Amino acid sequence: RPEHKAKEYPEINRRITKEEFDEAVNFAEELGLDLVE
Repeated sequence: RPEHKAKEYPEINRRITKEEFDEAVNFAEELGLDLVE
């Protein structure tokens, strides 16, 4: 969830979508990074 001064920026004052999360995970995997849970 948004923290600190995010409320001042409407474009980031929200939770990420599942699609955004999946895209970030896929990008990290393409770079050879591992997801740590």
